[in-house]
Order: sequence, then C-alpha cells, then structure tokens
Amino acid sequence: MRAWVLRQYGEPHEALSLEEVPDPVPGPGQVVVAVEAAGLAFPDLLRVRGEYQVTQPLGTAPGSELVGRVRSCGPGTSLAPGTRVMGTTQIGDGSLAELALLRETDACPVPDDLPAAVGATLTANYSIAHHALNTRAQVRPGEVVVVNGGAGGVGSAAIQLAKAAGARVLADDVGAERAQACLDFGADAGVDTSHEDLTAAIMAFSEDRGADVVIDTVGGDVFVACRRAIASEGRIVVVGFTGGEIPQLKVNQLILRNFTVMGVNGFFYSDRFGDVMHHLLDLYLRGSIAPPIEKEYAFTDAPTVLTRIGARQVRGRAVVLVG
Repeated sequence: MRAWVLRQYGEPHEALSLEEVPDPVPGPGQVVVAVEAAGLAFPDLLRVRGEYQVTQPLGTAPGSELVGRVRSCGPGTSLAPGTRVMGTTQIGDGSLAELALLRETDACPVPDDLPAAVGATLTANYSIAHHALNTRAQVRPGEVVVVNGGAGGVGSAAIQLAKAAGARVLADDVGAERAQACLDFGADAGVDTSHEDLTAAIMAFSEDRGADVVIDTVGGDVFVACRRAIASEGRIVVVGFTGGEIPQLKVNQLILRNFTVMGVNGFFYSDRFGDVMHHLLDLYLRGSIAPPIEKEYAFTDAPTVLTRIGARQVRGRAVVLVG
C-alpha cells in the first residue's frame, strides 16, 4: 500500500515521504480499514514536527481521523468486512495511508450515504470539543461560552456543539477573515484578536457578567484576556496551545474571581468513544452540527495541507481523499 511516512521531525514537505509499505495486519481487537478520506488538523502537524505530547515514531504514517470500509478483522472483533466506519487511529497507525489499523473500540459504523468528508472530520475534533463542553465544563443552556481559535478544527466544532447545547457563543481568532469564519460557523459574535480587546468584547457580550465557559485552544495572551473576563463560578477548559505560548497562572487569581481552570485530554475517555460518536452522528443527521469543510485535497497534497494548517490558512477542516 501507499502511505505518507514520517522520516524525520520537521516541516511536512521535508519530513514526509510517500512510499510503498507493507499492508498492516490486524491483531486481537483490531481492524484494518481501507481509507476513503482522512481529516487533518493541528495535532497532526505537531506530530510531524515532533512537538506533540506523545512522540510519533519515525517510519510511521501520521494522521488520525478517517472514514473507510473494514478490509480485515483480528481475533475477538465483531465488525464484519465491508462495514463502513469512521474512527481514529492510534499514534503511528495513521490515516495518511491506503490501509489503516484501528482498534475496534475506536471505529463507529456509519451509513453508506454519509459524505466522506463528514465521516473523516466528525471524530477527533468534535469528540474533544464534546468532552471539553459537556464532560468537563458541563455547559448549561443560556450560558455564555467563549471559544478561542474559533476558525480552527476544534474551535469550529466547539462553536457548533455549544450552540446545540443552547449556549450563547462568542468566538475569536486572528484576522478579520477568521473572525468572520467564527460567525459563519454559528457563533453569535466574532472577535478579531489582532485588532480588538478580547476582554472588553467578552464583558460587553455578557452584559458585564463575564464568560461562564471558555474553551481555549490557543493559550498565551488570549488565555489571559479570558481569565480577566471570567464570571464567578466560570470554567476555563484548556484544550491546546496553537498560539505557541503556554500561559502561566497565579493560583490566587482562582480565589479573586472564583473560577476554575481545567484541562481536557481525549485519551482519558477512550471507553466512551462509541457513545460519543453515536451522539455526534445523531446531531449531524438532525442538522444541529455540520463539519465546515474548507476543501477536499488529493492524497499527494497531504504535506501542503499540513503546511497550510500551520500557517492558519485553513478555515474549519481540510480533508485528504485517499481511496
């Protein structure tokens, strides 16, 4: 099979090589999926650069989200060959390959008529946004939710899921075009953090009460601005640091404003994958959420897609068509 193979850590065009490699063989509890399409996001770029919290081994394919059909099954599995599934791979068994290895617990059957671009983007980002909003922050209808980095993959998912939960949403990103994208994705207000005071915008949007929930994918000064505009009993959920700077917090600030800061890590919720995927699929089929697909790219364009993600040139999600 063909696969993009990580040969060194660095920028995608130098780090990745398109090669013929052996087909994967499923072990107990695993399935091999013939990949139709792969969704790419910022964590995939971090893995290529060697900057992710779990280092991807050299000589393996990057990528995580996919949709495709089960080709073969290992012992102890219940999925039948030919079943169409969406799912996420483990690090090193990436989706940028014609065949990908998945744990059966990380695969969810989907309808044959589900668009490939949807199946390839409805898993990782929507799952982490779901856990950030519902498992960790326990968002409630009518609350004010702020989404940092709203034009990106997790951000756009968080906007839609917060609206589906009945929240009022302010989302921000860098530049007027990306602030407009936040509105296009369903936010009630969009803020360009390169020209607008985010703290003041949050306070005005919330009628001086502050944000009940902040979903922070950015870090740095954006986190600080949200901390200054958090409501009493507000919850800031840290998802990542696409801005490149990990912010510092003096814990006395938790007392002064009476709020909570928490992290979210999808690896801790792997046992809930199936339930969450069925919930997300139901929301999609009811029209409550829809992955914002920027473009569908050819398999050979994968390094270019990752480079564009790193340059903040992708609004929403980019999809690579594999098979």
